Amino acid sequence: MRQVFVSHSTEDAVIARQVADALRVAGVAVWIAPESIRPGEAYNEAIVAGLKASDTLAVLVSKASNASKHVAREVGLADSQGKRIIPIRIEAVEPSDGLSYYLSMPQWVEWHTRGAAALAPLIGMLGGAGPAPELSRPQPTSPVQAGPAVIRVHRPSRGAYAARMIAILVDGQKIGEIANGATADFTVQAGRREIMARVDYVKSKPFPVDASTGRARVLELDVPEMANVGGQVAGLLGQSSFFNWKLIE
Repeated sequence: MRQVFVSHSTEDAVIARQVADALRVAGVAVWIAPESIRPGEAYNEAIVAGLKASDTLAVLVSKASNASKHVAREVGLADSQGKRIIPIRIEAVEPSDGLSYYLSMPQWVEWHTRGAAALAPLIGMLGGAGPAPELSRPQPTSPVQAGPAVIRVHRPSRGAYAARMIAILVDGQKIGEIANGATADFTVQAGRREIMARVDYVKSKPFPVDASTGRARVLELDVPEMANVGGQVAGLLGQSSFFNWKLIE
């Protein structure tokens, strides 16, 4: 059984314990401060030891963790030790510049929209017994209709990345790709969703969409010319207007 180190800001301690409890219920070993620190043990030494004993670091992404120097140190140390790093987004925010360097590629866990159920892929990867229980699920910010919904994406023909497929992500998880000049339908769960576009390390800001059953929401994804170097560089941080989303209907 692998062990996961839960990195979090002290301001997010309540949710961090909920994440840890959900992992433990599923049979995953967890190291989390301060409860995993033995009495009399130096805090910094305990952190280093706990990370060495873990093969995965799960970092809770929020406004508070973006501002936390301790979280940044733990993520940097995990990277230097070759640990697997899994971001768990507990608020609808992008990671800070310091964290985005380490979090640009891994698959995201969207706790803030799915609650403990979002941990299922992580639990399976860590050798847990099964899906996370449905505890501590956040209340949806908008009414959610049951069943699947369709988001239709149109990508006008452009010269930039003309020969490349663009990855489409919904709530941080890749659900497909779209070619230059193509229109593609993506099936999602009805409710408030966030859609993003990505090519290599360049990605768009999350674009909110209210997906509902029985109605396809149509979006246009525009890709400006490659000469927009500044937009591409900003896209490395997920802050780019290089990819432009527009709601058509």
